[in-house]
Amino acid sequence: DPLQNWLKGPLRPWVSEIISSKSFRTRGLFDVKKVDAAYADYVAADSPENAFHVWQWVSMELWYRTFIDGDGSRPPGN
Repeated sequence: DPLQNWLKGPLRPWVSEIISSKSFRTRGLFDVKKVDAAYADYVAADSPENAFHVWQWVSMELWYRTFIDGDGSRPPGN
């Protein structure tokens, strides 16, 4: 699964930065303790895990940053 490989590999620092950001943690959209626990389990798992939930967190935060906060955040390389 390419998404899993990217989110656990080269995009892992970027994902960690997003889900640990003040904006993500204070929006009230997600239970951040559950996100932290689920992400830790996700990156530690040797078995194939569905990366879709991680991508949902990242996508929602980037959507808010772009369309609500207006800061124009973009993924690395874009």
